[in-house]
Amino acid sequence: MRNNIDLLNELDAGICADKISAAIKDIGLAAVHTGKTGKLTIELSFKRYGNTRQCEIAHKIKTDEPTETGKRSEEDTKTTPVFVHTDGVVSIFAEDQKDLFKTGEYE
Repeated sequence: MRNNIDLLNELDAGICADKISAAIKDIGLAAVHTGKTGKLTIELSFKRYGNTRQCEIAHKIKTDEPTETGKRSEEDTKTTPVFVHTDGVVSIFAEDQKDLFKTGEYE
């Protein structure tokens, strides 16, 4: 069974997860190098499309990376349309979408 952590790899075609991973690396290295505190904030906002099982997720990644003389800040916001399945799993794919890679002989 899928869980919603998998969604991070689907947001913005996987770029969101890559940005989070890079931010963790960069902030961790900067914190060790400077001895100062860094911060990574991930914000997800959900907005339903009309009377459907679809939402738009606005995903914001904000970083505060410590430097020797202060900090470097960046904020990145994108949106991704998703489906909310009846079991609460959120995915870019509809719940009833057929698996295009399965054939009858393997089912």
